[in-house]
Amino acid sequence: MQTTEIQDAPQDMKPSWRQYIQEKFKTIYNDLHQLFTSIFVDVSGVTYIGYDSGTTNYSKFGTDGDLTFHGTAGLCFGEIYVEGIDVGIGLAAQDTYYQVAAWSPGAPDGVNGESNNSTPDVTNDHIVIDTAGKYYVSWHVSCYSGAKTEYEFEPFTNNGTTGFPQAESYRTTSVASAIGLVSGGGICDLSAGDTLELWVERKDGAAVAKTITIRAATLTAIQVSGT
Repeated sequence: MQTTEIQDAPQDMKPSWRQYIQEKFKTIYNDLHQLFTSIFVDVSGVTYIGYDSGTTNYSKFGTDGDLTFHGTAGLCFGEIYVEGIDVGIGLAAQDTYYQVAAWSPGAPDGVNGESNNSTPDVTNDHIVIDTAGKYYVSWHVSCYSGAKTEYEFEPFTNNGTTGFPQAESYRTTSVASAIGLVSGGGICDLSAGDTLELWVERKDGAAVAKTITIRAATLTAIQVSGT
């Protein structure tokens, strides 16, 4: 059987080979360092994700299976709300949606609520979604009207472009301007850059204009999965 003897690399190639091996070891070291400083299991079996020495933002799976968030780690969510107002929204046409523009600074007490990886924006009456995924969208509105009318509320994205009927709800107001609560919620597929808004339409009255008056309102989005 013929054998081939492996000769040493020529003298002028050794530095380049040495440099090549050093770079490879450096790459492997950096990869392993990144892996073991972002995910590791301590001696008690607790799993840490995103953890590094001295960091305060990470997620932790306990030995009992509980997932807890620390620092700014956590699910994507956002909220806007307003209370103690009387903002009328004129609905000139039947079966036509109008945006619930009650959160803006012109309405007292409009608040950009808690958020993580989203941008609540009461100035423009919406929440900007930063990360695509499935979100549980919920809303609550305290409202009244001087006429008995059926109203339908529904969340939309991007200035009324895409609606989510799974999260719509209805309320019929009384002639006595009695304040009542209407709310809704559902799983909605949202994209990065979407603006999440709340809209309302009236279901009767034909060409007679009606006004729904908002006393308090909340719009919330919480991510429950990826795309």
